[in-house]
Amino acid sequence: MKPNTDLLWRSDSPFQELSTSDELVAEGEAGTIQLDVDYRIKLSWLDPPDYYGITLIYTLTSD
Repeated sequence: MKPNTDLLWRSDSPFQELSTSDELVAEGEAGTIQLDVDYRIKLSWLDPPDYYGITLIYTLTSD
């Protein structure tokens, strides 16, 4: 098992570690938008071959 901080993400900023608290991914005017989110995982030779999975929840809110 790997810690969630080994998963890195970015939208249009440098990669940052995944957190278990709320993180702002994007903000702006209401409407239609396409947002690309990139992910990386920190691996080392000490990590065994395995299936690594995580569930991510995105919440859309309005002011």
